[in-house]
Amino acid sequence: MFAEFLAKNPLEKCTILAKETFHPFVRPDEQPLPNVIGNEFSKIAVQQAEYCLGHHWEELPATLYMEFVRNGDRSRFEDHYFRRRNALFALLKGEIIENKGRFIDDIINGVWAICEESSWVVPAHNNVQEKEWLDALSIPEKLPYIDLFAAETAALLAWVYYFLKGPLDRQSQAVCRRIETEVKHRILDPYLYAYDFHWMQITNKDGIVNNWNPWIHSNCLATVFILEPDMLRRRKAVQRALLSLDRFMDTYGEDGCCEEGPSYWNAAGGALFDALELLHHASGGCLNFFQEEKIKKMGAYYYKVYLGGDYYVNFSDAPPVIGKENADLIFRWGTRCGDPEFQQFGLWLFQQAEKTSFFQNEFVNLINRPVFSFRRLKTLFDAQLLSAYSEASPPIRRTAWFPDKEVVVACTAQDAPASLILAAKGGYNEESHNHNDIGTFLLYRDGSPVIVDIGSATYCAKTFSAKRYEMFNNSSAYHCCPVIDRIPQQAGMEYRARQVCFQEDDGQIQFSLDIAAAYPSVAQLAVWRRTFLLKKWEPMLTVTEHYELEGRRHNLQLPLITIAEPEQLTEGSVRLGLPQASMCLQFDPQKLSVTWEKLQMSDPSVEETGWKAYGLWRVLLSITEEDSIGDVSYQFVV
Repeated sequence: MFAEFLAKNPLEKCTILAKETFHPFVRPDEQPLPNVIGNEFSKIAVQQAEYCLGHHWEELPATLYMEFVRNGDRSRFEDHYFRRRNALFALLKGEIIENKGRFIDDIINGVWAICEESSWVVPAHNNVQEKEWLDALSIPEKLPYIDLFAAETAALLAWVYYFLKGPLDRQSQAVCRRIETEVKHRILDPYLYAYDFHWMQITNKDGIVNNWNPWIHSNCLATVFILEPDMLRRRKAVQRALLSLDRFMDTYGEDGCCEEGPSYWNAAGGALFDALELLHHASGGCLNFFQEEKIKKMGAYYYKVYLGGDYYVNFSDAPPVIGKENADLIFRWGTRCGDPEFQQFGLWLFQQAEKTSFFQNEFVNLINRPVFSFRRLKTLFDAQLLSAYSEASPPIRRTAWFPDKEVVVACTAQDAPASLILAAKGGYNEESHNHNDIGTFLLYRDGSPVIVDIGSATYCAKTFSAKRYEMFNNSSAYHCCPVIDRIPQQAGMEYRARQVCFQEDDGQIQFSLDIAAAYPSVAQLAVWRRTFLLKKWEPMLTVTEHYELEGRRHNLQLPLITIAEPEQLTEGSVRLGLPQASMCLQFDPQKLSVTWEKLQMSDPSVEETGWKAYGLWRVLLSITEEDSIGDVSYQFVV
């Protein structure tokens, strides 16, 4: 897409604004920002900055950096690291709104502390160039590496420079000179002259890119447009970004589905939109890709996987609960692309957060998280605009089929007695942020969870290593996938769904797939065809398992992950889910027996997914028939 554009439209003929004329936001010396942002939102931002007055810029000692290699812990270092950056961002917002110099000294201390860091690359990413950790403190010297958060750090410092260069220079010109020097060495030079980081894939097109690509480009582009004075280098940055972003676009099918899940959509498709917005700003509108059909669908994916409340379809490394911090991004994407349904969804999310509490929650929720400084600045500057809109309509949930990634989100009719949403997937077991979960499914009733996905555990050294699938939440045994003689699915491109079929008519939705190829040969599976049948007008889901086994008799179990303790009603029925939105699991007790166990959740990330309040339970349906070829069915009924 972008490479084709460049072939037809040489950048020499396209406007790229100079450093002095790049102007995406009003500065405080041009206009009082409360007039732009609104008094109530300005007040909240200033209060958040006041919270950071006299901030203690926590030390980042070498031994803390070394913990990732020593014991696999990445969280302690990253907590300190992100608190520094979010404190600086809060102080920046407070100062540009108040414009009295009250926060300047703390901003100087924050800038200086961050510039003094030996590396902006977090320890968990410090192996990427060499594929192994040769030394717990090894840092590239000649050409620094750019990871996600080195790029974010540079962009944050660039925005400090953009808004506050004048006030900072009046205190000491060394502050902005230090920003220029550090960012040039750590980001601008490597970005322009490294051929080619793994996340770029400009010349080496054999690798696979993921959210790193647009996430880093969006931050590097902001940094270039604010700090780089040389027009040839500015044009080169734009060209490299477009060629590399094309590689990211290639990982998406025409259906726009994000295989990394909706929480990483924020850093994948959402970061792509950030990059496109920056390119649009920096080219005076010349670089405008918002009407491309694929980009429209990449945005629409997000509201198509919404389940109700704060719940989203959480396949891959995605939590089930996602906050409303991206409401403005969604609104802007829908506006840019001319998608009124997406635009309304963003506006509705903003209003559901009760406007002012949106910013309060954003500050609390993101204090230990990546900054996304450009996006959060856009949200701040758009706040008054969004608050002026009349009440938005809640989203209308419709069935969505993503054929390229083999994901379905199937819904009962709008006026059915109860609202059921089934989400199920095929695909393959080498997706980005993969879980071994071919054939798994979720089931929600009236926006409440009944059958769920556990979600991701806290990232550590195991998470992206050869031991990834030793973590229970990544294994098919702890998804809603058959277990054959305690043998789970395997990871790899070849372990995939076959004969995937989606059908919809006026009365029902059917999704079927053969998942036998997702298991190793030792499982001796010839066929395992799983079929989901959702009635549009009746609140009922039927799941049918057809299996053909090779060799000896197998021990066959069908796990179901649910919240709240199950309740046995009869020999062939069990109540699942929360009392106010439960469903009855029905099965033939002559063919299936049932047991369940409570899952122990000691991992903080799993506890924070939204399941902690109810507890997670693993229901096991065991097939009692001894034939090597068979069929069993079970239903979920309101």
